[in-house]
Amino acid sequence: MTAELTHRRGLAVLLVVALALTGCGGDDRASGPSCERADVDFDEPTTRLTFRVTGANPAHVKQARRILCMRLAAFGVEHRVQPAAGGALTIDVPRSSKLADRPRDATIFGVGRLAIYDWEANVIGPSGKPAPTDPEVTGGRSAGQGAGELDYHEAVLRASKRPADVEADNGREASSFYAIDPTAKKVFGRAASTRAAALDAVPAVDRDAAKVLEVKPGTLVLRGERARDPDDLQGRWYFVLRDDVALRGVDIRNPQQRFAEPRGAGEPSVGFEFTSAGAKAFQELTRTLADRGSRSVGVQPGQSAADANQHFAMVLDDQIVSVPYIDFRQNPEGVDGSTGSQIQGGFTIASARQLASILGSGALPIPLELVANTTP
Repeated sequence: MTAELTHRRGLAVLLVVALALTGCGGDDRASGPSCERADVDFDEPTTRLTFRVTGANPAHVKQARRILCMRLAAFGVEHRVQPAAGGALTIDVPRSSKLADRPRDATIFGVGRLAIYDWEANVIGPSGKPAPTDPEVTGGRSAGQGAGELDYHEAVLRASKRPADVEADNGREASSFYAIDPTAKKVFGRAASTRAAALDAVPAVDRDAAKVLEVKPGTLVLRGERARDPDDLQGRWYFVLRDDVALRGVDIRNPQQRFAEPRGAGEPSVGFEFTSAGAKAFQELTRTLADRGSRSVGVQPGQSAADANQHFAMVLDDQIVSVPYIDFRQNPEGVDGSTGSQIQGGFTIASARQLASILGSGALPIPLELVANTTP
């Protein structure tokens, strides 16, 4: 019997679990020049993106280069990735490609750290603590968007007030730093690994007004599902989450672009399997969600059984990818992940291949910092 974990929005990603993963669609051949060659000629002008990888050892640089090649090939972008002096990587892409104008696209250049969280148990409210039964914090049926969303400054401020909570199930070990203008209530740039790096994102004209806030280990600032443009940091679509990971990217194996059946009617999807440890962890997570959902009915006035369904969040780096729910009436003991999972809904064949490539390539061993975007 097929058990389904359904997302509430038709065009958003939904996760279908316990489908037999049979058949594979698409062509797995890489696209573009080989990463191993430095003398490949492109048919058109190129843009060179230079990323700093300070402090990385040669093995990390080599691994990062391989992963970037896999991601770029999956996106169908001609590319040449080469090590450069001073601990840097240069990436040449055609000037006409979208990546030339979006060098901070986290889909390709982000670390690629995948984590799955119990949503209601970890999303942080105004008190600085989780509030699992408050839909104004969790978003209720619209988990991952809706009532609980914050603007960037609100989210960073809330996260910075939480104490360090260092545990084995943290997804990240170190603090993150954000430069803000407290008067204008504005955040400059993305999370940085040091105070100095956070200040580097502040324009010179705003430097005197800037203040750096530290978000300590155990807390994350995440962009909600509605935030799609990697270059658009402003907007009311952020959440603060306790960094208590239920499953990690290493718990997933063999991701591939597929075609969803039976209910997907052949639409493009991304299928993957769990490791034995991942399948067990997924069963435990979904059982917890089902149990909490069954006990939550009627906690809020007028709450229906559907309103009480609990969610888990799939997070890629700082972006929420999907927040499916567990229907505790259909799956009172949770969902058996031993036969794998399938993400479907709103994919093209190309975008399904791209997500499969990101999941399959693994996380970068080091973060990349863009230092130059030039046309040679």
